[in-house]
Amino acid sequence: MNLARGGVTDRVDLLHGDCTRSPLRDGTVDVLVCDLPFGKMHGCVEANRSLYPAVLAEAGRLVRPGGRAVLLTSDDNRDVLIAQVHPCHHLHTRPRGLGFLR
Repeated sequence: MNLARGGVTDRVDLLHGDCTRSPLRDGTVDVLVCDLPFGKMHGCVEANRSLYPAVLAEAGRLVRPGGRAVLLTSDDNRDVLIAQVHPCHHLHTRPRGLGFLR
């Protein structure tokens, strides 16, 4: 794994699971990275309208104040995701277009 090659296995914990229901306590995550469904291979843009609010609520619960969340999605879902950031009081958005996620 890249973590071992980078020599950071003692400083990084990876968790794989349901991004809407984590067993972690509130405010215990420094950095959260989530590759959200784009609606191409899994799900659809319409389904993401209900999934993304649940993901953002959980991210807002987990990420400590001052922490970071990196959420990847497609251009088709960009507005859906950004609209959900605002109800999370300590999450802010910096949209970045990568151009190849269409």
